Amino acid sequence: MLWALAEAHVRAASHRSSFSQPGAPDVPSGGWGEPTLIRPRLGQGAFRVIVTDNYARRCAVTGERTLPALDAAHIRPYADHGEHDPSNGLLLAATFTACSTAAM
Repeated sequence: MLWALAEAHVRAASHRSSFSQPGAPDVPSGGWGEPTLIRPRLGQGAFRVIVTDNYARRCAVTGERTLPALDAAHIRPYADHGEHDPSNGLLLAATFTACSTAAM
């Protein structure tokens, strides 16, 4: 039953001429936006490795140890002159970092 619904959904989607999402009129045809330049934060990778090791590969709040679910977060945001200093870092489950980012 579920497989039949999925197949019907895929068939219907393949007949559409362009990508569109209900409620997202700003999504361009084809599903691609305009190219954007980003400024990489140099040192972020090393910061993540050191903070991950400092917290013994466990979330500081929950103790979660699934590495793909963990983020090295800055206590003082990098954009607010927070340094990549490991003492300015916490290892948190991604749900916590998403909540703190949304609250800013």
